[in-house]
Amino acid sequence: MSIVVLMNNDEAGKKCSEDIKARLNRQYNLHFPKFETNDIGDMSVGEVKDVLLPFINQVKKEYEGL
Repeated sequence: MSIVVLMNNDEAGKKCSEDIKARLNRQYNLHFPKFETNDIGDMSVGEVKDVLLPFINQVKKEYEGL
């Protein structure tokens, strides 16, 4: 099973991502997309479509047919 982890790029988000990675890395395939803004909520719809959606679709494609 795979999880796409979307946390903010601020200090708390980075710490949370590391915690998730440490706790779940052995049970799940974790994917952490990179994006420029500090807060995902600050991204425009266009940025989400251009940056995050292709990343999620690529992860989805990797696991098709399993």
